[in-house]
Amino acid sequence: MTQAGVVTANADETTQDRFLDGAFVLMQRRRGAHRCGSDAILLAATVSGDAVGRTVDLGSGPGAAGFAVAVRTRSDVVLVDMDAESLALAAASLRLPENAGFANRIGVVQGDIEGPVAEFTELGLAAGSADRVIANPPFFEHGRHRAAPSDGRARARMLGEAGLSPWLKRAAHLLRPSGSLHLILPASLLAQALSLMEGRFGAVDILPVHARPNTPADRILVTAIKGSRAGLRIVPGLVMHEPDGRYSDAASRILRAGAAIDRPPR
Repeated sequence: MTQAGVVTANADETTQDRFLDGAFVLMQRRRGAHRCGSDAILLAATVSGDAVGRTVDLGSGPGAAGFAVAVRTRSDVVLVDMDAESLALAAASLRLPENAGFANRIGVVQGDIEGPVAEFTELGLAAGSADRVIANPPFFEHGRHRAAPSDGRARARMLGEAGLSPWLKRAAHLLRPSGSLHLILPASLLAQALSLMEGRFGAVDILPVHARPNTPADRILVTAIKGSRAGLRIVPGLVMHEPDGRYSDAASRILRAGAAIDRPPR
């Protein structure tokens, strides 16, 4: 696996953040960039604990979701992002002693999701080479929200003009037949995602994520199988916080103990 790290991370401008009760440590920009949080861990928790093979994290940023998959499973993980600074942070995190137990199973690749297929192939990301693809695309649609003041934050938060299309096309290209797709999305992007999955993915499971009881879901976890003809399901949702603001027991098991998100068997 190719490792990128051309840009070095300045320690004065970074933090070292512990996830999953210290199961891994992630270096992140102190300011001026999107910082990973619970969404990345929720995304990783949609991957079964017995997963093996190869997981590709598209638009990985500094690597929180990919690191969490590596900690929770025996899968190899490839972090893919176009931002050299984010990948430099990921590479620096892999050199931390706290991450030594899984660092040899993670590769770091600089690539543009909207770039040529040949470029990905040259980077070792050929068609059908992934057992699963995970992705946390930017949450805001192009032109509908004011861009963040930092270029890095803008790229992380706002989709390009083509919306989710490049993400779903690239995921379908990379996945082997019957490989799995794992997404976390804002509720506002669900319809677009489902439309783009038509003809490419089936066995779609939609899991709503609610900030508190009796509130609309603001996040959606989506899993799907490439080439499947099985139908769509809306599975029981996840409530993140109790009314008093504490994490719910289910959320705490996921965010702190590294539990998988349960879905009914098909």
